[in-house]
Amino acid sequence: MSNSTSHQRNSPWVLLRQQIAQTFSESELKTICFDLGIDFEELGQGNKTNQIIELIRLGQRQGRLADLRSAIADARPHLSWPTLEVLQASPNETYPETISTPIKFSREEQLAQRNRQTMLAKVKAYWVDGVLANSLHSKVIPLDMERNPGAVTRPRPWDMLWQVKDQQPQPLPPGTRIIDRFQYTAGEALLILGEPGSGKTTMLLELAGDLLAWAEKNETLRIPVVFNLSSWASKQLPLTDWLMAELKTLYLIPKKTAQTWVEQDDILPLLDGLDEVAEAQRGACIQAINEYRTKQGTPLVVCSRTADYEAMGRKLVLSDALILRPLTPHQINDYLLAGGPALDGVRLGLQEDEVLQEMAQSPLMLSIMAVAYRDQAPEQFTSTNLDERGRQLFATYMQRQLRQRQKDEREDPATTLRQLTYLAQQMTTHEQTIFLIERLQPTWLPTPAQQRRYRWLVGVVVELVFGLLYGLGVGLVGGLALGRALGLALGLMTGGLALGLAGGLAGALDDIKPMEKASWSRRHTSGQDVFIGLVVGLGVGLGVGLGGELVELKITPNEGIKNSAQNAIRVGLVFGLVFGLGGVLGGALGVGVGELGVGLGGALGGALGVGLGVGLFSGGGLAVIQHYSLRFLLYRYSYLPFNLVPFLDLAAERLILQRVGGGYRFVHRLLQDYLAGLDGQS
Repeated sequence: MSNSTSHQRNSPWVLLRQQIAQTFSESELKTICFDLGIDFEELGQGNKTNQIIELIRLGQRQGRLADLRSAIADARPHLSWPTLEVLQASPNETYPETISTPIKFSREEQLAQRNRQTMLAKVKAYWVDGVLANSLHSKVIPLDMERNPGAVTRPRPWDMLWQVKDQQPQPLPPGTRIIDRFQYTAGEALLILGEPGSGKTTMLLELAGDLLAWAEKNETLRIPVVFNLSSWASKQLPLTDWLMAELKTLYLIPKKTAQTWVEQDDILPLLDGLDEVAEAQRGACIQAINEYRTKQGTPLVVCSRTADYEAMGRKLVLSDALILRPLTPHQINDYLLAGGPALDGVRLGLQEDEVLQEMAQSPLMLSIMAVAYRDQAPEQFTSTNLDERGRQLFATYMQRQLRQRQKDEREDPATTLRQLTYLAQQMTTHEQTIFLIERLQPTWLPTPAQQRRYRWLVGVVVELVFGLLYGLGVGLVGGLALGRALGLALGLMTGGLALGLAGGLAGALDDIKPMEKASWSRRHTSGQDVFIGLVVGLGVGLGVGLGGELVELKITPNEGIKNSAQNAIRVGLVFGLVFGLGGVLGGALGVGVGELGVGLGGALGGALGVGLGVGLFSGGGLAVIQHYSLRFLLYRYSYLPFNLVPFLDLAAERLILQRVGGGYRFVHRLLQDYLAGLDGQS
C-alpha cells in the first residue's frame, strides 16, 4: 500500500465519513439535513458514501462544521466525534474535491458489509423460510386490522395534543398490509395486539419478510431481527444488553459485532411475545422497552395479546397500535372452501355448533381444525366451555399427527407424547419459547436426587478422562523406565484422582457454558509474555479461533456444543505441546518427576498429559462432558431421547414443532401451553 493511500485512509475526513456512514441511516441523514436547513437533494443522487462526502464538503464551504457537529451529536449524544473536533481546529484543511486514488473500503468495512448480508440471509432463513413458510396455515388468510392509538403513549410532546382526540379504534380498509402501516408511522414504532391465535406472529413475520427485502436492496436500512421477549425475564437486563445476548445465543453473532450493531442502531428489533414474559416482570419489561426507545430512538415493533397488555397497567411509548380483528364468517367459509372436499365435514360441523363457530374466529384454531378434522366431521362434544373445547381440539390434533404420520411401527405415540409434554413443561418453566439443545441445563432434571447424580456422573467422567490422559502420557512415554502398565496405573491414581475429581466436582456445580470460540485477551501482559506468546502462536498455527468477527450462516442444531468440542481439541493440543516442552526441559534439568527416577520420558509424558487435560477443559471440553452427561440422564430417566435432533425434526415434520435456525419452537404458544398442562405420566 502506498503512503499516499494510507494517509488518505487515515485522514480525519475519511474517518469522519466512515463514522457517519456506520452510525446513521439515510432517513436519519435526511433529518440532519432538515435540521441544518440543507436540501437533501443538493447532496446528489449517488450512494450513501457520496452523499456523506458532499454533506461534509458543504458544511466546510459554508463554515458550518460546528453546526454539523451539534446536529450529529444531538442525534447520538452517547457517541464522541473526535474527527470533527480535529477538523474544526484546522479550518484551512479542506475535503479534497478530487481524489487521485479511488476510495477503497477498509478490511473492517468489507467485513461489516459481508456480516450484514449474512445476517439478512440468516433472519430470512430462520423466520421467513423456516417458520412462516412452514406454518399451520395451508392458505394465508388476509387479516383485518384496526388502529387503536389509545393503547400507546405517543413519544413526542406535540403528539399528546392529538392523543386526546385520537383514542377510539378505527377500522382499516380490508386488504391493508402491515408494511403499509409501518411506513405510515415513518418506520418509528408499532404495537400489534390481538387475541391468542389471532395471527400476531404471522403478521410480524410478514412484516419481517418485507423489511428484509428492502434492506437487501438498500444498505442504509437497518437489519430487521426477530426476538422473543419470553427470555428477558430471567435476567431482566437493559434492553440493549439483552439484545446483544440474544444475538449471540440465538443467531451466533460474535460479541463485538453484536455490540456494534446494537449501539450504532443497525438493528430493527421485532419483539414478539410481550405476553409470554413472566407476569410479575411484564411491567418491568415495558419500562425497559420504553427506556430503550427514549435513549436510542430506534424503530421497533412489539407484539402482545390484548388482554394481557391491558392488564399490565402501563403503556408502551410507541407511535401507533394495531389490533387484529377476529375472522368473519365469510373469511372462515372461504378458507374452508379453498381446502376442497376434505374440509366439507368441518364446514358442515360449524353450521351446527356455535362454540365451534366462535373458536373458528381464531386463525390458529381454524387451521388446527382443518388438520385435525380433515376428511371427517368434528367430534360431538357436550361441553360448551370454550377452554375445554380448545383442549379437546388440541388433543385430537396431537393424536392425529402422532398416529397418522407414524413412520416406524416401533414408534410409540404415547412415549412421543410424554416426551413432548416434558419438553413443553421445561421450556415453560425455564421461560423459553425457542429450544436450543445447547441451552440444556442441570435444572432440567426435576428432582434434587437426579441433580446430585448428574454432579457425580460429571465428576467421574472428568476423573476418567483426565486420568487417562495423564496415565497414557506417563505410561506410554515414561514407560521406558517404569513399564507401560505401571505408568498407566500411576497416572490414573495420581492425575485422575487428584486432578480429575477436583476439577469435575467444581465444574459440575456451574451452569453448562459452551465455548463456541477460543480466545485470548490481549490484556494479559506480564512477566509471562514469553509463555503466553508461545501458546497463542501455537494456537494460531493450529487454527484456534483467536480473533475475527466473521458472522457465519450456521443453522445446525447444537452448534454451540459442537464448536466447544472442536475448540477443546485444538486448545488441548496447544497446551499439551507447551506442557510437554516444559516437561522435557524440567526432566533434562533433573527436577520434578525426573528426580524420582521416572526420567526424562516420565517428565515429558506427565506434562503432556496434564497439558492436554488442562487444554481440553479450559477450551470447552468440560461443557461437552456436562452436556452429554445431562443428555444421558435425561434419556436414562425417560424424559427425552438421547439422540435429540431426529426426534425434534420428526416433530417438526408432524407440524408440532417448527425449526428456527438451530433451534425449535412449538407451532404456537397455545399448543406449548396445552402440552405443558398435561400430566406426563398419565
